[in-house]
Amino acid sequence: MAFSEFTQAFAAWCDEGYPASLECWVDDAPFQVSPHGAGLRCSLEICQGWDLARIAVLLGEAGAGLACGCRGALAFDPQAHALVLVEWFPLPVQASQILTSLENLANQRAAMLSLASARPFDFTDSTPFNPKGIDAR
Repeated sequence: MAFSEFTQAFAAWCDEGYPASLECWVDDAPFQVSPHGAGLRCSLEICQGWDLARIAVLLGEAGAGLACGCRGALAFDPQAHALVLVEWFPLPVQASQILTSLENLANQRAAMLSLASARPFDFTDSTPFNPKGIDAR
């Protein structure tokens, strides 16, 4: 699908009043827009499952997103059984807002995964996870 067709599909969906959830794929991850309360929830999957070691690494890199002003919040999606980045918009929402959210969440996801893959941790070690080396006293 060409990008112009993609944007037209989002615009038509918005014009119809957000009738149901809408899902597309970004790289290898599902991006979902769904009505939620008085707004729309945009979410992009980071990783499947509840792998605590990987989640700990990703949470360790979440500060970089805050420092850069990234808007995506980390959340667990119990239906997808996945860690996701989430952004919520009050209604009405324009297609351009959704597309901007898609781009921002995809960039945030890519940065987090890149940083996380560069951090060597041995999670077979039984010592508690302590990425900063802080001693509890």
